Amino acid sequence: MNQVIDSLMVAKELLSRPLRKNASIYLPYCWHDAPGTTEMILLNRSYKPVGNNSGGKTWLAYADFPELMAPRAVIHGIGGMRRNQSFPEDPRQWFYNDLTAPQRGKVYKQHLADLIQANLDALESLL
Repeated sequence: MNQVIDSLMVAKELLSRPLRKNASIYLPYCWHDAPGTTEMILLNRSYKPVGNNSGGKTWLAYADFPELMAPRAVIHGIGGMRRNQSFPEDPRQWFYNDLTAPQRGKVYKQHLADLIQANLDALESLL
């Protein structure tokens, strides 16, 4: 759990400055179901574990990153996270989409920072 919190804190710090080209590696894009568990894993825009720079089509087993997982019940209780309206059964929780990406402006950066803080508050309450 500590690495999830650390990763979210790094992302929040990145949002306080002009975004570098590789920032999306460190920014949370979604919480994705971790198959065979009651947990979700924190992924970046490339659907790789946050902070992972393996790039391209390299496939990574999410089970290899338990340090970036959190209980599904906690994640689903965080206000402000987005669900896929077209597929309501999809358990993923989204921080942003292509139209609300933080690279699009200050309002979107602030919205992402607020969501990250909501996630931090929920996860820190578990410690």
